[in-house]
Amino acid sequence: MATKSEIQAIVDRPWSFDFEYGDDPEDGILAYVVEWPDCFAAGRTRTEALIALDKAMRDLAEYRLEAGLDIPDPIDAFSGRLALRLPKALHHDAAARATEDGVSLNTWIASAVARELGPAQREAMPRPGRGSRRVRYAAAATRRKVAARRR
Repeated sequence: MATKSEIQAIVDRPWSFDFEYGDDPEDGILAYVVEWPDCFAAGRTRTEALIALDKAMRDLAEYRLEAGLDIPDPIDAFSGRLALRLPKALHHDAAARATEDGVSLNTWIASAVARELGPAQREAMPRPGRGSRRVRYAAAATRRKVAARRR
């Protein structure tokens, strides 16, 4: 059985949240964890949605721990920097293609990796409430505010 401290440690990670707003304020707000597309909750306000999402995250973390399933890493755990070693010939060819395309080598390599990966897994996974206005929001500060209000 998962302990409260294990679950709290997971919930406290620097997750990224997305919010989807309905076209009408009465539609409410849907909040979900970017890294866990199946972890979402709704509320009339962002605060209500985040409070409900906190419970959903705890339930999902407990379930995943007890079922022996992986817990995804927060996107913020990745800096976006990558040291890459290439064979000299490949480095040369990539630099030549970047020059032909009129972009930096970094931009060209990032584009090549994106092409190789194809549509991102996050985009391939179904999202609740597609089609409504979406706002991306980094969550750490807001989660602390919500937690403070709950106390």
